[in-house]
Amino acid sequence: LTSHCSPLVLVLDDLQWADLSSMEVIDSIITDPQNLNPFMVIGCFRSNEVDESHVLSMKTNDWSGKKEKHGFNMTDVEVGSFGVDSVNQIIMAMLSIDDADVTQRLAKICLKRTNGNPFFLIQFVTMLEETEMLTFNLGLLKWVWDEEVIENETMSTSNVVDLLQARMRKLPMNMQQLLQYASCLESAFKTSTLAIILKNHAISGSKTEPEEDVLALLTKLVQGNYLERCGVNVYRWVHDKVQEAALSLGDVSTSLFQFEIGSILYHSLEARELEEALFVVVDLISKGGLQRRSEFAELNLRAAEKARTMSAFRSAAAFSSKGISLLPRDTWTTDRSLTLRLYSMGCEMELALGRHEVMEKYCSEVLSQPGLSTLEKLPIYFTKFQKLCTIDSKYEETIDLCCDVLKELGCRVPRGTSSPIKVMSLLFRTYRKAKKTPKASFETPRLMKDPTQKAIMGFLYRLYITSIYNSSALRIVFSLCHQIELTLKYGAHDFSGSAYAMLGAVAATLGDFETGAYFAEMGLLIQQSVASKYTESLTLCSAYSSVLAWTKPWQSCLAPMLKGYVCGMSSGNVEMALSSAMNYYCSFPYLMGKPLTSIETHCGQLVSQAEEVKQSDTAIIGRMLWQSYLNYMGRSMETVRLKGTAFDCDTFASDVPLVGAWRQAIDSDLLLFFGEFELAAELAIQRGEGYKKVVLSWFLVMMETFQRGVALYA
Repeated sequence: LTSHCSPLVLVLDDLQWADLSSMEVIDSIITDPQNLNPFMVIGCFRSNEVDESHVLSMKTNDWSGKKEKHGFNMTDVEVGSFGVDSVNQIIMAMLSIDDADVTQRLAKICLKRTNGNPFFLIQFVTMLEETEMLTFNLGLLKWVWDEEVIENETMSTSNVVDLLQARMRKLPMNMQQLLQYASCLESAFKTSTLAIILKNHAISGSKTEPEEDVLALLTKLVQGNYLERCGVNVYRWVHDKVQEAALSLGDVSTSLFQFEIGSILYHSLEARELEEALFVVVDLISKGGLQRRSEFAELNLRAAEKARTMSAFRSAAAFSSKGISLLPRDTWTTDRSLTLRLYSMGCEMELALGRHEVMEKYCSEVLSQPGLSTLEKLPIYFTKFQKLCTIDSKYEETIDLCCDVLKELGCRVPRGTSSPIKVMSLLFRTYRKAKKTPKASFETPRLMKDPTQKAIMGFLYRLYITSIYNSSALRIVFSLCHQIELTLKYGAHDFSGSAYAMLGAVAATLGDFETGAYFAEMGLLIQQSVASKYTESLTLCSAYSSVLAWTKPWQSCLAPMLKGYVCGMSSGNVEMALSSAMNYYCSFPYLMGKPLTSIETHCGQLVSQAEEVKQSDTAIIGRMLWQSYLNYMGRSMETVRLKGTAFDCDTFASDVPLVGAWRQAIDSDLLLFFGEFELAAELAIQRGEGYKKVVLSWFLVMMETFQRGVALYA
């Protein structure tokens, strides 16, 4: 950027509304080593809308830890409300008065009415001038006013919305009408959209004709400081309070009015324009007292799908719920496909939000329908799997669910135990087939099309994940090898990339890191062809935390981990998203020797996020890491025990093998750090070789091997 324009100042407003992708763009800009010329980024946000778990807080903490390495400075400037002296100075400047005593009482009235907000202050003074409570005396050549009159006349003006509405009601009716229509749209809107509304709708008492010059009216509203132009035929509100005031004018706030506007836009906008304004249109239509109609139910589904891609899970759940409420009573008979999609979306989003009762209600509704096939019920089964496995940690029940569904699909899974010879035979047979396949064949692979085989792939992956948690070697190998077999026979599936990456992890577990890296690279190559953010999160996490971390510098693994977090959050794969985030913000930075202050902060934020979405195992692991960092920093009464503000080992209880593996690794690390070598050696001997059966080739094995060596040697 600075090679074309220097010095450069980039001002970004309203960062409280920024999503993670936007923040990553800012991150790449400020850490870009090619920006050698003077460059400044000014970011503005409302602090009352940003808490510790907000993406902006996480990124600013991240930047604080990066500033020394990347050579930039950070300055926090808190802009509070004006005090009486500041308000007085502004009024003196506006009225060209030098004596502060003259305007002191007026300043106190203005402060009381506006709470010192700069925008509100300007609106209040403008209102005083427009109502002639503040006038310029041509005879005296100065501004004059009566404090008693202002005090009494503005007594009922309790907030800026009242002030703005009073101003708006004095505008010509056609301008008021335009403001009312514009208030139904987003903060920024096109003149063409307004023209469509004006052409098809008329407010009672308005004399505006469809051919009214919209641009001329908008120009007057810009001059009145209600709107501002922000592009070719694009305008926006100067402040959200102005839009709020316009929305309260006349009948705009009534459900019927907003339904009419939404319906006009729905039927008049072109497909591309409707997609851009989808949330606004759906929101307007939904505010009306709608009858059950499939058409509007499907519109809510479209909005839910769009919201999910933006990680706006709460909005997606709300759109799904509204869509379900609009379905006709005989919807399972008349429009089964739409009904299934709405309930499936609702299940997924309610689970992501941790609202399990609603999720179970949706699941029961679908599974109780006698005419549905196994393939049609798959999305609901997937959601039930997610809850049983990652939230309830009921692994035996989860495995039973996977086996039952796979059996219905024609794939039988061995439920008992098997000899190591059979397991290794199956594994090496798959090895040979996978290695014989030329890498070039996966650059543009044929895609799996058979719906039954695609469904089997989905549940084989889920069986694999559960078997890892449950330490079931037979099912791990069976589910993984069968995924590879199906990929080679029927073509690439969304889970094919992750299957190859996980096959690489098994190879690395057996010590064959070269083959493991080859399979991981194959998985990443396949993933580029299937275009699924859900599985991309899984593939990136598996490839870089379990395989490529052994063969590549760890610094090169960080960016893929962050991408895995972004992909997971934007697709609803919360489990893999948080696992990637834990690696990116907590585990890898610690093992790479990064400053503990920023790592500890990120750990606390991720724990809050995991607990909010009911990812209990991830939250427990995060709390253990968090407490260990507090111990290292001397911010705990304990040293080698995980007991403090973040975690209490005395009340901890978990029978999840992976959680137990993390506990052992962290305990060993603390014992070594604080010089308790005998206890560390005892723990290493107690742990034995069984540790690798739980974590396979995950990067924790490096940590455990180092710890064991140091403990036994010391």
